[in-house]
Amino acid sequence: MLAVSIVSKLAAGWAGARLIGLRSTDALGIGIILNGRGVMELVIASIAYHRGFIGQGLFSVLVLMGVLTTVVTPILFQRWVIPRLGQKTA
Repeated sequence: MLAVSIVSKLAAGWAGARLIGLRSTDALGIGIILNGRGVMELVIASIAYHRGFIGQGLFSVLVLMGVLTTVVTPILFQRWVIPRLGQKTA
């Protein structure tokens, strides 16, 4: 579930950025940054849990997914995007 969450947000952000004409490196940066919106996932999961739409098990998984994707975002950005931005200006 975590891998699907990360890959789907990366792909959607990248595709959207490419559609508006950004270069691939910039689009990758957008996709990675969109991965860090774990706070919204937590808010939506909390509302769904309190209204009874999801159980405690799924809520726990969604909270963990939101926290992990938020933590992974700066690491991915630093490893994948920042080195490529340096190459772009050289």
